Amino acid sequence: MHLSGFWEFPGGKLEKGENTEECIIREILEELDIHIVITGKLPYVEYHYPEKSIRLIPFICKLSSGEIKLHDHSEYRWIEPESWKQLNWAPADIKVIEYYLDNLSATEEF
Repeated sequence: MHLSGFWEFPGGKLEKGENTEECIIREILEELDIHIVITGKLPYVEYHYPEKSIRLIPFICKLSSGEIKLHDHSEYRWIEPESWKQLNWAPADIKVIEYYLDNLSATEEF
């Protein structure tokens, strides 16, 4: 799957014996070298690309320690949710953004 030039939330594949919470904590540490605390969970999104289908299981998280060091990505941005729509998102991530902005962004503290 070619998603060069698209923005996406960090994350990855569930490993055998791992639950979804353990997966996102591990993936964020591997990809960004930071530790997070999960503060909420959003509804999952299934998206069908021509070459494969994926299920995103999004979490709301807070940074608990560390400074971002990129291992798998070329760039990162820390932006407020109201600015998310300014970026060129991977199609699967758009539903997550829409749900968050429509249902939660006014109630979240950053």
